[in-house]
Amino acid sequence: GRLEELVSYVKEFGNTRVPPYFPKYLSLGHWVYKQRVSYKRFQNSELSLITTKQIELLNKVGFEWNIICTLESRWNTRYEELLSYVQDFGHAQVSKSRNPPLAVWSQSQRVNYKKFQTGDFSSEITERKVGLLNLVGFEWKCSEYSWYRRYEDLLDFVIEFDHAHVPKI
Repeated sequence: GRLEELVSYVKEFGNTRVPPYFPKYLSLGHWVYKQRVSYKRFQNSELSLITTKQIELLNKVGFEWNIICTLESRWNTRYEELLSYVQDFGHAQVSKSRNPPLAVWSQSQRVNYKKFQTGDFSSEITERKVGLLNLVGFEWKCSEYSWYRRYEDLLDFVIEFDHAHVPKI
């Protein structure tokens, strides 16, 4: 069940901050969110679907009940998603068709990196983040990864239509 999935997630990532859209654990993020909402209601003596026993079980796996969503924690969550993507697909060229939110995040890293390189202080990227992205083979220029993105789009087309004869538009 979901608790076993959460235990697997914790073993892999060391926390219970499952992103809402996470391909490897697709519906786990939503389930984790619902547990937090139910717990908050439980604490406020409101109608809640969570039981004391379930709370105890979640506490045993180190469940984090209150998540303060800062820019840094959001970045770390997306980076963890990127690590999973790299593990699943062998590269960090995120396809919009496979994971739209992660693809948008990846593009924003490129925009922030350009700002960072020119000394623009509005950039949200740091040397540490650049180093972490470089470790997984992140492509900073769109032209360097567009072939892979188009290839992934073709793979998705083949999976859906069982052939590679893409019509011209």
